Amino acid sequence: MWRCLRQSCSSTDHEAVAMIAQQCESLVKYELELRDEKARANNMRRDIAEGVAPQVTRFDIRVEDQASYDGHKVTVVELTGADGLSQTAAIRMASGEMKTVQYRDLRPLAVGRPPRKIPDVQASIGEFIMWMDEDGEWIGGMVRAAEKNDLRVHMMEGSTSGLAWLYLWTDGDATYRRLKKPDGTESLNMTVSADQVRVSGTLTKTNRLSDVTRRRMEDLEII
Repeated sequence: MWRCLRQSCSSTDHEAVAMIAQQCESLVKYELELRDEKARANNMRRDIAEGVAPQVTRFDIRVEDQASYDGHKVTVVELTGADGLSQTAAIRMASGEMKTVQYRDLRPLAVGRPPRKIPDVQASIGEFIMWMDEDGEWIGGMVRAAEKNDLRVHMMEGSTSGLAWLYLWTDGDATYRRLKKPDGTESLNMTVSADQVRVSGTLTKTNRLSDVTRRRMEDLEII
């Protein structure tokens, strides 16, 4: 049946089918990105709700435990409260001084661990990179040229989820976020030191992060 339909279609019909197929593919990709952004938004709202939940203590500090109070290491000497809920704590400072403080102001001692080591990143022409600017904001772009320690980068801007990226173009007055160059514009470029690069990876044909690049950015908590 499919073969017969194809044989009976004109060239105009083929073009219409191809156009519809392309639009369907774009709509599916757009829907997937919306779902991803919605899931991230739901997680953020849940985290915020948990962070501000009143009268919730997510740790268990007992007598003779060592804890942290106002950035100082202390020893818990006594806990007082009603109905099994500790409300105040008598603590001994490292100097031997005794204090009575609110139990909710105590924190478990942090577990000592080495800081995360950010590996050296080697960026090549045609790769997507991420770096942090002076204001602590993550910036992305595509490497177009490299000379010694300097990289000439075509600036890009990500979607809300950070999974899809488009190029930035300028006509001198305004900046445009597009996949392809708009008429009368030129690429918005920037020179970046190779030492600043923290992520180097690739984008897919639809300008979405590759799986490897996405995992690297998740490790650094960029997305």
